[in-house]
Amino acid sequence: MTLYSNTGTDIGPEKPSPINESLKNSPTRDWPLPFLSRMEAAEFIQKISCSDLEYQYFMGSYVSWHQLLPQIKCPVLLIRSKSHEAVPDSEYAKMQALITDCVAYEMTHWDHNVHLADKEQFFSCMDQFLSYVMKDLVE
Repeated sequence: MTLYSNTGTDIGPEKPSPINESLKNSPTRDWPLPFLSRMEAAEFIQKISCSDLEYQYFMGSYVSWHQLLPQIKCPVLLIRSKSHEAVPDSEYAKMQALITDCVAYEMTHWDHNVHLADKEQFFSCMDQFLSYVMKDLVE
């Protein structure tokens, strides 16, 4: 696997990364993760919410924020799952176009929770992105 920036620059080959993560303190530790779809996640969140207001607040985080993307001035790692359910192709392309320094990556797993589905692939991708960012800082 090789990552490319939105300018087409090769940012390096995949490097193995030690994984040392624990979900024991996560507020979602008791959730039945990973969810198979956004709909399944929404249904679960609605069921565990204390009120409709809490559910609406949580789900309201899906409002349009595209106008903010061009204002981002730092490198961005944009990751999505292979399923494209939460981020369709058109949205993915739009986000990449609106973010000036965007490194886009698609995980090989279908799971929406990309950081949990294949931790080694996720952290390898993260390591490559951080190397890319650090390279710019050193120059």
